[in-house]
Amino acid sequence: RAPSMHHRRAFAPLLALAVGTFLVCRRIRTTLALAGCWGSRRHARGDMHDGGPSTKSCCCSRVFGDVHDRGHRHHASRSSRNRFNVFQSGRGREGTRASDRVSCQVVADDALTGNPPSETSKCTKIWDRRYREGAFSYLDTDDGSELFKDISACIRRLNSSSLMDVGCWHGNLIRHLDELDHYVGLDASSLALAIAREVVAPFPTAFQCGDLEQMPVRVERVDTIYFGACLGYCRDPVAQIVAYAECYKPRHIIWQEATQFVNIEKHLPRLWMTLRFDLIEFWTKEYSLVKFRGRKVVVLRRRTES
Repeated sequence: RAPSMHHRRAFAPLLALAVGTFLVCRRIRTTLALAGCWGSRRHARGDMHDGGPSTKSCCCSRVFGDVHDRGHRHHASRSSRNRFNVFQSGRGREGTRASDRVSCQVVADDALTGNPPSETSKCTKIWDRRYREGAFSYLDTDDGSELFKDISACIRRLNSSSLMDVGCWHGNLIRHLDELDHYVGLDASSLALAIAREVVAPFPTAFQCGDLEQMPVRVERVDTIYFGACLGYCRDPVAQIVAYAECYKPRHIIWQEATQFVNIEKHLPRLWMTLRFDLIEFWTKEYSLVKFRGRKVVVLRRRTES
């Protein structure tokens, strides 16, 4: 027998309360997971997503949860690390004081990491094979240089003093930069880095070969981190951004992806729920590239620590 109108009215508040409680708990769980307080056991099992491991995982089969905890333990032990304040006026454009510019101390290439050289790792072998296949050779064309010109203009607007280029390829971005104290390039292909090391730059440069999920670069701080269409290969792009922000304490983070490969808008709510970033810029542009013409760029400013 169908329930009466009285029963329906009595059931409606309970249903609304149950739905509201579920939504609040899910938001709290997501925030705690991004803060590293929840889900470490799920990460240890490797089921980052409800449907099992992602098909677009990083080039190596490392467990991201262990990497995330390892990065926090490694950098939390630096009790002597100095704190600094993010430049608060606007978007960090002209008028930045010299004391507000953060520089990183970059050492020689072979001392960037305390781990053994990773040029022979499984990750590097996979990406060297893709390099030989010419998977990203279209970035070296004149059409590809337009993309790096726009990114370099964004870096100048942020008045960045030091840059970590994650997924640096042939050092294409170096050719369009002129005012930096230090530059650190990270890429998984040792063959690509061999070309990048030959680029002549008007500022000190250093390069590291390794898996970006392992966060192999050992620098105290860096002013700006640029992720160049590489987070789509990670199991969890948002958690990776949070991990880099915790380890290297940048003022700004620039995230660029191909629209056909990664839906950045899907990750923006999770970034907002971390309460760690402010959205500064978000733009889309079509380039005359051979493939992946549509590009989206998100510029984040890390909030100061209370």
